[in-house]
Amino acid sequence: MRASELVKYYSQKGFRDFMLKFSRGREVVPRFGNFFGERPQTFRFDNELLNVIRRGVSSFHCSEEHWTNPMSLSPDMSRKDLDSLRAGWDLVFDVDSRVLDYSKICTKLVIDALDFHDIKPVSVKFSGGTGFHVGIAFNDPDKLKGKLVKNLFPEAPRIIGSYIQAMIKDFLKEMLLDKDSLERITERSGIELGTDFDPFKVVNIDPVAISSRHLIRAPYSLNEKQWLVSLPIDPKRILDFDRETAKPENVDFSIGFLDQFVSARELFVQAFDWHEREEQRMVKEHKFEAVIPKNAVSFDKFPPCINQVLAGLPDGRKRALFILTHFFHKTGYSWASIEDQLREWNSKNNPPLRGNLIKAQLEWAKKQGGLMPHNCSNPNYKDIGVCHPDGLCAKIKNPVTYALHKHKMLKPKKRGKRVNEGSVKK
Repeated sequence: MRASELVKYYSQKGFRDFMLKFSRGREVVPRFGNFFGERPQTFRFDNELLNVIRRGVSSFHCSEEHWTNPMSLSPDMSRKDLDSLRAGWDLVFDVDSRVLDYSKICTKLVIDALDFHDIKPVSVKFSGGTGFHVGIAFNDPDKLKGKLVKNLFPEAPRIIGSYIQAMIKDFLKEMLLDKDSLERITERSGIELGTDFDPFKVVNIDPVAISSRHLIRAPYSLNEKQWLVSLPIDPKRILDFDRETAKPENVDFSIGFLDQFVSARELFVQAFDWHEREEQRMVKEHKFEAVIPKNAVSFDKFPPCINQVLAGLPDGRKRALFILTHFFHKTGYSWASIEDQLREWNSKNNPPLRGNLIKAQLEWAKKQGGLMPHNCSNPNYKDIGVCHPDGLCAKIKNPVTYALHKHKMLKPKKRGKRVNEGSVKK
């Protein structure tokens, strides 16, 4: 899209009025082609917004979190300082698939799950690509289990996201298979599914809570890949959505997004209770048989996928961050050493992740006590292009198991004592 067309679209009074209202208490950052504007940033006055528009902005990105003063934010703030400055946050799910029809079905189920918990209204917007954002702006609960909910970020969105996935998984599988055969789903998605069909290999639900200050594409902002509008839509008409309505010339800025507060108390209570039960179940059922080694496993014992990740990535860096963090922990690296290794790895990425993402991931991982990275069957390894198995890969289920096998930490079978041939009685 030409610069003159961008200026014409964003200069419309409907867009400016919406963005100024939406920006209140949020961090809002412009993007100019391949780079983002300075942070922190927000828009309080029309002339501020117009100045950025006239500089050739291509899109706007906003925080899920609400701040008492967004301009007081800084990249090196501690968790305590961020919690103090945060006024609240919106719960936003990013539903995405390579096939728009599959995204529609999954989005409808997420809306139904929220409706089941008496959450109305729900905000929905097209991403401008092949997915949708589903969100709620809640003012209740204020506290949960004695903790301020405004401070439960990003932990609470992750828990609720997992809960929603568990709720809708079987329904999603059924509806996708009603829509297309397994062979047709494989063909349309480009993903090899196998006989045990996991619908979340085809459609991803991300609670968009990577870390504090994470940004999402703002409503009515353009998507640079498709030049379609990230368009708020009526949740009741999600299955009828037509991409034509998201063309810039068809947009009238009449539908709001995250502009009505609701109570989400039942959703929070149910999700956190489910999470506690799941943690207890996982402790009983998923005890890992290998002991974390006293001496860290050397890099030459790492599986091909981990070595591929460590060389640096252009895409999938956030997913790789989770994998590396827990792989290093389970192969004997201290948390301090893990941070050093992650920062060295990040310097090889193009572009690198923001430093606060690494810090947030480490803090979260420590609280979990150290999880296992995804099993080899997880599609993430293939999706980010690092699954290049060798002979040992076929015999193991997890990258950690591979490294520990090579490190000889898994207990070998007991053997009888070897007899010295010179001492054998004849």
